[in-house]
Amino acid sequence: MRNYKLENKLNKYILNPRKDRCNFELANSYFDIEQYASAISYYLRSAELSKNDDLVYESLLCSWDCMAKVGGRPVFERGQILQAISHSPHRPEAYNAMCLWLEFCGDRIPSSEEKYLTMYSYACIGISNILSNKDFEYYNRYDGYFAFLYYKAIAGWYIGKTQESKELFLELANNPNNNLNERYKTLIKETIENVGISHLVKK
Repeated sequence: MRNYKLENKLNKYILNPRKDRCNFELANSYFDIEQYASAISYYLRSAELSKNDDLVYESLLCSWDCMAKVGGRPVFERGQILQAISHSPHRPEAYNAMCLWLEFCGDRIPSSEEKYLTMYSYACIGISNILSNKDFEYYNRYDGYFAFLYYKAIAGWYIGKTQESKELFLELANNPNNNLNERYKTLIKETIENVGISHLVKK
């Protein structure tokens, strides 16, 4: 079956191969059909060519998301997130991406203590920049304020901030504005039960 959307974006790219948006939109089309290797190459071109800070930032995060879906290259993943952070350190979204990377790839860190100290630090930095978030055109892996609370809570437990961790988990469980997805909510519920504070959760 012909993919007319992809063909359209490819034709636009052929006419303007050095235009940042043509590269970005073509990358999105490849991402939609799960051709992540192709998508990455055009996201990276978009980031390289663009003078638009927001587009560069989103392109770098999208390139990380592509590789995260492919798997097998955690160092490259981390590098893309670090590039996004260095490009726009005042934005919170890449700090969220780094917390996700630490959750799923953090075993590469030499010690558990270093892993969770790093996660705690990035979560705190993300919270301090929370009001600087912007809507993305395509990237959809940013989980927002309550995700930072979750990563601060889980990391705090492992670095000795147990009381703060318990308070944060209860805030996550009891706050009606918590809009995290079911994956997070299941992890929060399991942790609350494991640390023995489920009786403090509001019914």
